[in-house]
Amino acid sequence: MSGLWLISIAILILIAWFLPRNGIGARLRRWSDVRRRVRVEDALKHMLAAQQRGVVATPESIAGGVGIGPTTAGALIEEMEREGLVEIRASAVSLTTAGREYALQVVRAHRLWERFLDDETDLPLTEIHLAADRAEHRLTADQADRLDAQLGHPPTDPHGDPIPTTGGQIAPFPGVPLTDCPEGEEVEVTHLEDEPPGVFETIVRLGFERGTRVRVAERQPGLVRLELDGRSVSLPSVAAANVHVGPVREVVEALTDVIPLSHLARGQAAEVVRIDGRVRGLTRRRLLDLGLTPGTEIRPELEPLFGRPRAFRIRQTLVALRDDQADRIQVRPLRLPEAEAAEAERREAS
Repeated sequence: MSGLWLISIAILILIAWFLPRNGIGARLRRWSDVRRRVRVEDALKHMLAAQQRGVVATPESIAGGVGIGPTTAGALIEEMEREGLVEIRASAVSLTTAGREYALQVVRAHRLWERFLDDETDLPLTEIHLAADRAEHRLTADQADRLDAQLGHPPTDPHGDPIPTTGGQIAPFPGVPLTDCPEGEEVEVTHLEDEPPGVFETIVRLGFERGTRVRVAERQPGLVRLELDGRSVSLPSVAAANVHVGPVREVVEALTDVIPLSHLARGQAAEVVRIDGRVRGLTRRRLLDLGLTPGTEIRPELEPLFGRPRAFRIRQTLVALRDDQADRIQVRPLRLPEAEAAEAERREAS
Protein backbone atom coordinates (compact mmCIF):
# COMPACT_ATOMS: atom_id res chain seq x y z
CA MET A 1 0.00 0.00 0.00
CA SER A 2 2.80 2.38 0.91
CA GLY A 3 4.51 1.63 -2.41
CA LEU A 4 1.35 2.48 -4.37
CA TRP A 5 1.00 5.67 -2.31
CA LEU A 6 4.55 6.75 -3.20
CA ILE A 7 3.99 5.95 -6.87
CA SER A 8 0.78 8.01 -6.84
CA ILE A 9 2.60 10.97 -5.26
CA ALA A 10 5.39 10.71 -7.84
CA ILE A 11 2.87 10.65 -10.70
CA LEU A 12 1.08 13.71 -9.31
CA ILE A 13 4.41 15.57 -9.00
CA LEU A 14 5.33 14.70 -12.60
CA ILE A 15 1.93 15.87 -13.83
CA ALA A 16 2.22 19.10 -11.83
CA TRP A 17 5.68 19.72 -13.26
CA PHE A 18 5.03 18.87 -16.92
CA LEU A 19 1.57 20.38 -17.47
CA PRO A 20 2.01 22.39 -20.72
CA ARG A 21 0.57 25.72 -19.55
CA ASN A 22 0.14 25.70 -15.79
CA GLY A 23 2.75 23.18 -14.71
CA ILE A 24 5.56 24.17 -12.34
CA GLY A 25 8.15 23.81 -15.09
CA ALA A 26 6.15 26.02 -17.48
CA ARG A 27 5.67 28.67 -14.81
CA LEU A 28 9.37 28.69 -13.96
CA ARG A 29 10.25 29.09 -17.64
CA ARG A 30 7.82 32.00 -17.98
CA TRP A 31 9.21 33.63 -14.84
CA SER A 32 12.76 33.23 -16.16
CA ASP A 33 11.76 34.69 -19.54
CA VAL A 34 10.07 37.67 -17.90
CA ARG A 35 13.07 38.35 -15.65
CA ARG A 36 15.39 38.22 -18.64
CA ARG A 37 13.17 40.56 -20.69
CA VAL A 38 12.92 43.04 -17.81
CA ARG A 39 16.71 43.12 -17.51
CA VAL A 40 17.11 43.68 -21.24
CA GLU A 41 14.57 46.50 -21.24
CA ASP A 42 16.09 48.13 -18.16
CA ALA A 43 19.53 47.98 -19.78
CA LEU A 44 18.22 49.52 -23.01
CA LYS A 45 16.54 52.32 -21.03
CA HIS A 46 19.78 53.01 -19.17
CA MET A 47 21.72 53.20 -22.44
CA LEU A 48 19.15 55.52 -24.03
CA ALA A 49 19.29 57.83 -21.01
CA ALA A 50 23.10 57.87 -21.22
CA GLN A 51 22.91 58.68 -24.92
CA GLN A 52 20.53 61.59 -24.25
CA ARG A 53 22.92 62.97 -21.62
CA GLY A 54 25.82 62.70 -24.04
CA VAL A 55 27.75 60.12 -22.01
CA VAL A 56 28.96 56.63 -22.87
CA ALA A 57 27.32 53.55 -21.38
CA THR A 58 29.74 50.94 -20.04
CA PRO A 59 29.33 47.44 -18.63
CA GLU A 60 29.87 48.94 -15.17
CA SER A 61 27.19 51.61 -15.62
CA ILE A 62 24.76 49.04 -17.04
CA ALA A 63 25.36 46.76 -14.06
CA GLY A 64 24.62 49.64 -11.69
CA GLY A 65 21.60 50.85 -13.67
CA VAL A 66 19.98 47.41 -13.83
CA GLY A 67 21.04 46.36 -10.34
CA ILE A 68 23.02 43.24 -11.26
CA GLY A 69 26.58 42.05 -10.79
CA PRO A 70 29.41 42.55 -13.32
CA THR A 71 29.39 38.91 -14.49
CA THR A 72 25.62 38.94 -15.07
CA ALA A 73 25.90 42.31 -16.83
CA GLY A 74 28.59 40.94 -19.15
CA ALA A 75 26.40 37.98 -20.11
CA LEU A 76 23.42 40.30 -20.62
CA ILE A 77 25.39 42.60 -22.94
CA GLU A 78 26.62 39.63 -25.00
CA GLU A 79 23.05 38.39 -25.30
CA MET A 80 21.82 41.80 -26.46
CA GLU A 81 24.66 41.95 -29.00
CA ARG A 82 23.65 38.58 -30.45
CA GLU A 83 20.09 39.90 -30.78
CA GLY A 84 21.31 42.97 -32.66
CA LEU A 85 20.29 45.46 -29.96
CA VAL A 86 23.73 46.81 -29.01
CA GLU A 87 27.24 47.23 -30.36
CA ILE A 88 30.37 46.75 -28.26
CA ARG A 89 33.44 48.85 -29.01
CA ALA A 90 36.32 48.69 -26.55
CA SER A 91 34.64 49.34 -23.16
CA ALA A 92 31.71 51.32 -24.62
CA VAL A 93 28.29 49.84 -25.34
CA SER A 94 25.99 51.67 -27.78
CA LEU A 95 22.49 51.09 -29.10
CA THR A 96 21.84 49.87 -32.61
CA THR A 97 18.88 51.26 -34.55
CA ALA A 98 16.78 48.28 -33.42
CA GLY A 99 17.95 48.72 -29.83
CA ARG A 100 17.06 52.40 -29.81
CA GLU A 101 13.59 51.69 -31.19
CA TYR A 102 13.02 49.05 -28.50
CA ALA A 103 14.27 51.41 -25.77
CA LEU A 104 11.98 54.21 -26.97
CA GLN A 105 9.01 51.83 -26.85
CA VAL A 106 9.75 50.99 -23.20
CA VAL A 107 10.28 54.66 -22.28
CA ARG A 108 7.06 55.60 -24.08
CA ALA A 109 5.09 53.00 -22.09
CA HIS A 110 6.69 54.17 -18.82
CA ARG A 111 5.98 57.87 -19.31
CA LEU A 112 2.45 57.34 -20.61
CA TRP A 113 1.66 55.22 -17.56
CA GLU A 114 3.07 57.93 -15.29
CA ARG A 115 0.84 60.47 -17.06
CA PHE A 116 -2.16 58.19 -16.59
CA LEU A 117 -1.47 57.68 -12.87
CA ASP A 118 -1.01 61.41 -12.32
CA ASP A 119 -4.22 62.31 -14.17
CA GLU A 120 -6.46 59.52 -13.00
CA THR A 121 -5.39 58.57 -9.47
CA ASP A 122 -4.36 60.16 -6.18
CA LEU A 123 -1.06 58.29 -6.06
CA PRO A 124 1.65 60.60 -4.66
CA LEU A 125 4.11 61.93 -7.24
CA THR A 126 6.97 60.23 -5.40
CA GLU A 127 5.34 56.80 -5.91
CA ILE A 128 4.30 57.19 -9.55
CA HIS A 129 7.74 56.38 -10.97
CA LEU A 130 8.02 53.03 -9.16
CA ALA A 131 4.50 52.03 -10.23
CA ALA A 132 5.33 52.88 -13.86
CA ASP A 133 8.58 50.89 -13.61
CA ARG A 134 6.47 47.79 -13.09
CA ALA A 135 3.84 48.60 -15.70
CA GLU A 136 6.25 49.50 -18.54
CA HIS A 137 7.22 45.84 -19.01
CA ARG A 138 3.60 44.72 -19.39
CA LEU A 139 2.28 47.33 -21.83
CA THR A 140 2.44 46.33 -25.48
CA ALA A 141 3.00 48.92 -28.21
CA ASP A 142 -0.70 48.73 -29.18
CA GLN A 143 -1.80 49.23 -25.58
CA ALA A 144 0.53 52.22 -25.26
CA ASP A 145 -0.97 53.74 -28.42
CA ARG A 146 -4.50 53.32 -27.07
CA LEU A 147 -3.47 54.86 -23.74
CA ASP A 148 -1.86 57.77 -25.58
CA ALA A 149 -5.11 58.44 -27.46
CA GLN A 150 -7.17 58.11 -24.28
CA LEU A 151 -4.99 60.73 -22.56
CA GLY A 152 -5.18 63.14 -25.51
CA HIS A 153 -1.59 62.63 -26.73
CA PRO A 154 0.21 64.41 -23.85
CA PRO A 155 3.68 65.78 -24.77
CA THR A 156 5.29 65.12 -21.36
CA ASP A 157 4.99 62.97 -18.27
CA PRO A 158 4.30 64.51 -14.83
CA HIS A 159 8.02 65.15 -14.26
CA GLY A 160 8.44 67.05 -17.55
CA ASP A 161 10.14 64.27 -19.51
CA PRO A 162 9.09 64.27 -23.20
CA ILE A 163 7.00 61.27 -24.26
CA PRO A 164 8.31 59.55 -27.42
CA THR A 165 5.91 59.56 -30.37
CA THR A 166 4.66 56.46 -32.17
CA GLY A 167 7.20 57.24 -34.90
CA GLY A 168 10.11 57.11 -32.46
CA GLN A 169 10.74 60.85 -32.22
CA ILE A 170 11.52 62.38 -28.85
CA ALA A 171 11.76 66.08 -28.04
CA PRO A 172 14.98 67.53 -26.61
CA PHE A 173 15.44 67.30 -22.88
CA PRO A 174 13.75 70.37 -21.37
CA GLY A 175 15.78 73.13 -19.72
CA VAL A 176 19.18 73.18 -18.06
CA PRO A 177 20.23 71.98 -14.59
CA LEU A 178 19.65 74.45 -11.79
CA THR A 179 23.38 74.26 -11.05
CA ASP A 180 24.04 75.99 -14.41
CA CYS A 181 21.61 78.86 -13.78
CA PRO A 182 23.21 82.32 -13.20
CA GLU A 183 22.81 83.93 -9.81
CA GLY A 184 19.96 86.43 -9.50
CA GLU A 185 18.01 85.07 -12.47
CA GLU A 186 14.36 84.06 -12.06
CA VAL A 187 13.55 80.84 -13.87
CA GLU A 188 10.76 78.28 -14.09
CA VAL A 189 11.04 74.59 -13.26
CA THR A 190 10.60 72.50 -16.42
CA HIS A 191 11.62 69.03 -15.26
CA LEU A 192 12.26 67.06 -12.08
CA GLU A 193 14.48 64.00 -12.41
CA ASP A 194 12.84 61.13 -10.52
CA GLU A 195 15.96 59.06 -9.95
CA PRO A 196 17.41 58.33 -7.48
CA PRO A 197 14.14 58.17 -5.48
CA GLY A 198 15.65 59.60 -2.29
CA VAL A 199 16.84 62.76 -4.03
CA PHE A 200 13.50 63.11 -5.82
CA GLU A 201 11.59 62.87 -2.53
CA THR A 202 13.76 65.63 -1.08
CA ILE A 203 13.08 67.90 -4.07
CA VAL A 204 9.31 67.35 -3.89
CA ARG A 205 9.22 67.78 -0.11
CA LEU A 206 10.88 71.20 -0.44
CA GLY A 207 8.05 72.36 -2.73
CA PHE A 208 9.55 72.02 -6.21
CA GLU A 209 7.13 71.18 -9.00
CA ARG A 210 6.81 71.91 -12.70
CA GLY A 211 5.95 75.55 -13.28
CA THR A 212 7.38 76.67 -9.93
CA ARG A 213 9.40 79.88 -10.19
CA VAL A 214 12.70 80.08 -8.39
CA ARG A 215 15.54 82.55 -8.15
CA VAL A 216 19.13 81.48 -7.64
CA ALA A 217 20.37 83.61 -4.75
CA GLU A 218 23.83 82.11 -4.37
CA ARG A 219 25.91 79.19 -5.57
CA GLN A 220 28.52 77.71 -3.27
CA PRO A 221 30.68 74.60 -3.59
CA GLY A 222 28.29 71.70 -3.12
CA LEU A 223 25.29 73.95 -2.37
CA VAL A 224 22.76 76.16 -4.16
CA ARG A 225 20.70 78.70 -2.20
CA LEU A 226 17.36 79.60 -3.77
CA GLU A 227 14.30 81.76 -3.27
CA LEU A 228 11.17 79.63 -3.63
CA ASP A 229 7.65 80.85 -2.84
CA GLY A 230 9.04 83.59 -0.62
CA ARG A 231 11.24 81.12 1.25
CA SER A 232 14.98 80.67 1.31
CA VAL A 233 15.83 77.08 0.36
CA SER A 234 19.25 75.46 0.35
CA LEU A 235 19.67 72.50 -1.98
CA PRO A 236 22.74 70.25 -2.27
CA SER A 237 24.32 70.50 -5.71
CA VAL A 238 23.65 66.80 -6.36
CA ALA A 239 19.93 67.47 -5.88
CA ALA A 240 19.95 70.84 -7.69
CA ALA A 241 21.41 69.10 -10.75
CA ASN A 242 18.20 67.01 -10.90
CA VAL A 243 16.03 70.13 -11.20
CA HIS A 244 15.91 71.53 -14.73
CA VAL A 245 14.77 75.08 -15.39
CA GLY A 246 14.02 77.36 -18.31
CA PRO A 247 12.92 80.93 -18.98
CA VAL A 248 9.72 82.10 -17.32
CA ARG A 249 7.05 81.46 -19.93
CA GLU A 250 4.62 84.21 -19.01
CA VAL A 251 4.09 86.87 -16.42
CA VAL A 252 1.25 85.88 -14.10
CA GLU A 253 -0.73 88.75 -12.63
CA ALA A 254 -0.31 88.85 -8.87
CA LEU A 255 -3.42 87.71 -7.06
CA THR A 256 -4.82 90.32 -4.70
CA ASP A 257 -7.27 89.87 -1.84
CA VAL A 258 -7.03 86.11 -2.23
CA ILE A 259 -7.23 83.74 0.76
CA PRO A 260 -7.59 79.99 1.25
CA LEU A 261 -11.20 78.83 1.35
CA SER A 262 -10.57 77.43 4.83
CA HIS A 263 -10.04 81.00 6.12
CA LEU A 264 -13.41 82.26 4.90
CA ALA A 265 -15.76 83.34 7.70
CA ARG A 266 -19.17 81.73 8.07
CA GLY A 267 -21.72 83.39 5.80
CA GLN A 268 -19.06 85.34 3.88
CA ALA A 269 -19.48 84.92 0.13
CA ALA A 270 -16.45 84.54 -2.14
CA GLU A 271 -15.61 83.60 -5.69
CA VAL A 272 -13.31 80.74 -6.56
CA VAL A 273 -10.03 81.92 -8.10
CA ARG A 274 -8.19 78.66 -8.63
CA ILE A 275 -7.31 75.25 -7.24
CA ASP A 276 -3.71 74.77 -6.18
CA GLY A 277 -1.66 72.99 -8.85
CA ARG A 278 -0.52 70.43 -6.28
CA VAL A 279 -4.08 69.07 -6.17
CA ARG A 280 -4.02 66.38 -8.83
CA GLY A 281 -5.75 63.27 -10.10
CA LEU A 282 -9.09 62.16 -8.72
CA THR A 283 -9.13 64.81 -5.98
CA ARG A 284 -8.83 67.63 -8.50
CA ARG A 285 -11.48 66.08 -10.74
CA ARG A 286 -13.86 65.68 -7.80
CA LEU A 287 -13.47 69.35 -6.81
CA LEU A 288 -14.10 70.47 -10.39
CA ASP A 289 -17.12 68.18 -10.67
CA LEU A 290 -18.49 69.75 -7.48
CA GLY A 291 -18.45 73.11 -9.27
CA LEU A 292 -15.26 74.65 -7.85
CA THR A 293 -14.31 76.39 -11.08
CA PRO A 294 -12.95 79.96 -11.41
CA GLY A 295 -15.66 82.59 -10.87
CA THR A 296 -18.06 80.30 -9.01
CA GLU A 297 -19.60 81.82 -5.89
CA ILE A 298 -19.15 79.86 -2.67
CA ARG A 299 -20.23 80.47 0.93
CA PRO A 300 -19.54 78.55 4.19
CA GLU A 301 -22.80 77.72 5.96
CA LEU A 302 -22.10 75.09 8.63
CA GLU A 303 -19.17 74.97 11.02
CA PRO A 304 -17.50 71.59 11.64
CA LEU A 305 -18.47 69.56 14.69
CA PHE A 306 -16.07 67.09 16.31
CA GLY A 307 -13.62 67.32 13.40
CA ARG A 308 -16.25 66.76 10.70
CA PRO A 309 -15.89 68.50 7.33
CA ARG A 310 -17.17 72.04 6.94
CA ALA A 311 -20.17 72.63 4.66
CA PHE A 312 -20.12 75.14 1.80
CA ARG A 313 -22.93 76.23 -0.48
CA ILE A 314 -22.11 76.05 -4.19
CA ARG A 315 -24.86 76.69 -6.75
CA GLN A 316 -27.67 75.87 -4.32
CA THR A 317 -25.92 72.69 -3.18
CA LEU A 318 -24.22 71.99 0.14
CA VAL A 319 -20.78 70.41 -0.25
CA ALA A 320 -18.61 69.07 2.59
CA LEU A 321 -14.87 69.80 2.43
CA ARG A 322 -12.12 69.00 4.89
CA ASP A 323 -9.77 71.79 5.96
CA ASP A 324 -6.83 70.24 4.09
CA GLN A 325 -8.94 70.36 0.91
CA ALA A 326 -10.21 73.90 1.54
CA ASP A 327 -6.61 75.02 2.16
CA ARG A 328 -5.82 74.23 -1.48
CA ILE A 329 -8.69 76.31 -2.91
CA GLN A 330 -7.99 80.01 -3.35
CA VAL A 331 -10.94 82.42 -3.22
CA ARG A 332 -11.54 86.16 -3.31
CA PRO A 333 -14.07 87.35 -0.67
CA LEU A 334 -17.12 89.23 -1.97
CA ARG A 335 -19.13 91.89 -0.19
CA LEU A 336 -22.47 90.59 1.02
CA PRO A 337 -25.57 92.43 -0.24
CA GLU A 338 -26.50 93.15 3.40
CA ALA A 339 -23.09 94.67 4.02
CA GLU A 340 -23.35 96.78 0.87
CA ALA A 341 -26.82 98.06 1.93
CA ALA A 342 -25.53 98.88 5.41
CA GLU A 343 -22.59 100.72 3.91
CA ALA A 344 -24.93 102.70 1.63
CA GLU A 345 -27.13 103.65 4.62
CA ARG A 346 -24.06 104.74 6.56
CA ARG A 347 -22.94 107.00 3.70
CA GLU A 348 -26.42 108.54 3.35
CA ALA A 349 -26.60 109.20 7.10
CA SER A 350 -23.24 110.95 7.07
